[in-house]
Amino acid sequence: QDDTTGDMSGRKTDLAVQGMAVAAMIVDLILMGKLIIRTEDGTNFLGYKREKCSLVNGDAESPLPEQAAFMGDFLKVFTEHNSKKAPKTVEKWMEDIVLSAPSFLGGTDIKTYIDLITNSLIAKSIVRKESVWNGSRFPTDDPTAEAAVKDRMRAVIVDGAEPDLFTTVLVQLSVEADKTMLFSNPFMRSVLSKEEYKNAGPRLKELKEMADTPLEEEAK
Repeated sequence: QDDTTGDMSGRKTDLAVQGMAVAAMIVDLILMGKLIIRTEDGTNFLGYKREKCSLVNGDAESPLPEQAAFMGDFLKVFTEHNSKKAPKTVEKWMEDIVLSAPSFLGGTDIKTYIDLITNSLIAKSIVRKESVWNGSRFPTDDPTAEAAVKDRMRAVIVDGAEPDLFTTVLVQLSVEADKTMLFSNPFMRSVLSKEEYKNAGPRLKELKEMADTPLEEEAK
């Protein structure tokens, strides 16, 4: 989102933005226990050993928390697939969702899931939707929500605060999304200054090691 204009045009065309949004929703569902990562030994297309991480159904009984209720339709995509077919890997899910054909061609249409996020932000009065000549923009109504997240990320990265699982994973999502961008780091640089980002390498490496041990269901 552009802080000045409220522009979110990247939600329609930017694969890094779309991929991070989808990944963030998947991570939220994992942290809530609705999806579980199952790990097992596998091989890549060259025959080399590679850990295979699949998403399987988790807690199906309890409802989603009120603040996450908007993800119900998104969760249904995974649970319905897993009830009928073999679970897919995290990478395959990301590929199928982000690169899917539009709905009118029989695809998933990632715009549907991005709209879930923007609509939830509107419902929580964090942003509002305004029509403009070339589409829509979403000016911020409540900047404290985003500021709180960034303050927590800064506390963990810069000040060395003890990270919770949510912040650890969010940092990794931001770092990985930045890797898809040429000559810029828009996600992490919205949190850290240029000098802070330059010196954050060791701490980011430490946080990555923490994130490499997520909530998993070990293969039996």
